[in-house]
Amino acid sequence: MGYRLISLSSYGPPHDARYSAIWVYEPLGPDLQMIHDVPKPVFDSWVEKLRKQKYVLTHVMVTGAEEEAIFSGVMEEDRKRNKTVWTLDCGIKNWKPFLMRTKLGLKMKIKGFSSYGTPDNRTYCILRHENRGKENVALYADLKEEDFPRIFRGEITKPFWRPKNLFMSNDLEIAGLFTDTSVGDWYSDTHLNETVLEATVKEQTSKGLALTDIQGGVHEGEEFYNVIFQELLEPKTRHWNATGKEPRTHHWYATEKQRQTCHWYATVKEIEFSREHKSLDSIMEKFMKTNGVRQAQVAIAWRGVIMAERAYTWAEDDRETVATNDTFLASVSKMFTAAAVDNLINRGKLSTQTKVYKRLGYFDAKDERAKNITVKHLLEHKGGYDRREAGEDISVDFNKVTMSLPTKGNRTATTRDVIEYMLAQPLQFTPGEKKAYSNYGYMFLGYLVSNATGMPYMDFLEKNIFRGLDVELYKTSPSEHRHDRIIQESRLTGLDTLRPMSNRSVAAVYGGYGAIMEECTAAFSLKASASTIAQFAGFHGKYHVSAL
Repeated sequence: MGYRLISLSSYGPPHDARYSAIWVYEPLGPDLQMIHDVPKPVFDSWVEKLRKQKYVLTHVMVTGAEEEAIFSGVMEEDRKRNKTVWTLDCGIKNWKPFLMRTKLGLKMKIKGFSSYGTPDNRTYCILRHENRGKENVALYADLKEEDFPRIFRGEITKPFWRPKNLFMSNDLEIAGLFTDTSVGDWYSDTHLNETVLEATVKEQTSKGLALTDIQGGVHEGEEFYNVIFQELLEPKTRHWNATGKEPRTHHWYATEKQRQTCHWYATVKEIEFSREHKSLDSIMEKFMKTNGVRQAQVAIAWRGVIMAERAYTWAEDDRETVATNDTFLASVSKMFTAAAVDNLINRGKLSTQTKVYKRLGYFDAKDERAKNITVKHLLEHKGGYDRREAGEDISVDFNKVTMSLPTKGNRTATTRDVIEYMLAQPLQFTPGEKKAYSNYGYMFLGYLVSNATGMPYMDFLEKNIFRGLDVELYKTSPSEHRHDRIIQESRLTGLDTLRPMSNRSVAAVYGGYGAIMEECTAAFSLKASASTIAQFAGFHGKYHVSAL
């Protein structure tokens, strides 16, 4: 034929089904087989017959009530000769579990989605393909016209994210599929009638954008359409890059004093940094491509001296190539907090046995055991707080604390508010009894440092701990990250913690996962390069006060 189908939509009642489709000229494209307006048994038989002939299902659409639904689909010849892994699930009532399911141990991505049935008995058909490109996707189904704008705005606050498909049911509800791949400029719109659709196509094509997705629906006899236009028909490919200071060979021998001082050194006789850096680069390349990581760093240091630092990129050309001095966000904040606490212990301002709530002037607690929580307990994640057993991590649920205050959302919660909220909650175990990772425990330690010194926590770190190292606070507001070189990636969004009354959705990394970063500095809000972290570990290595 010389043409390839890239978008297909069927809608309307089974006796009067209508279609919208987009074809692109591709003279050397794969062979296509199509079927339409058939009941499920006929469709299933057709799919299995072509599957055995090494064809892959690329499009599936269903319309009508469940008991009389008709199916349409497109299958392409698999040029990889049965190497493409794919799966089709129809007649399902809950689509959410299919987002994370694997097939043969492989990660899958949504290739097609169709909602049929009736509003009170909605049914779904989901087509998934092997996620070879490690594409991240997020799906929101059954969105009413008035709900979609909030979800849409939240999704595109995620850096580089865009709508991939805007599927539509017969009652005009939207299922939005969003992705993090790059196609250059793009434009989308929803619920267009034919007149507006024609004008929109003319306008966007004049700007150099091509129509890549069209989904239709019928309401009171009138057809409506969701559309997406893109600069590129196919997403950009990712490119691999490795740069930075390469490892050099050095032999270091531990002295007897070092063996006695550092318990982990007792059996270490030699540390070697090889000139051959290719093995490290190949390990990182495999890791990043397997897990879809775009940006990363590795640093090797000896007693605070950088012996090697490598920066890795596996990303599209519209993303920054990582440098060794770029900064990354992670829970590395806790090591700085441990060093800050150790500093105050050495100066006699705190001790490992300081009872933390008493130190702040709290003498009553819902759980009496909380009165006995010490600095040592919090440092070692043994404070009695277990986020899994509690079913919440309060460090990423600031809105819950905010709405519990007398102001009811008119101001956001502070670390002190969180501490008082937790004082009214039960512990999950007796302090010191076991270990359970606790962001809240380190938030508390940061507040304790500030309280003991009379200084803002970040000011104390900069003056006493960082020693001029490049460590920065990762701020919550999206406006603070317009020029970030390193993109903190997450497919998640959530309610804006800075504007709890707005019902506004934002990217998880901008407060959508529930944290106010400025209040969580001691737990997870600091960003630094791998080299900075390696240097700091050499300066402040602690073997009895640990953030691990």
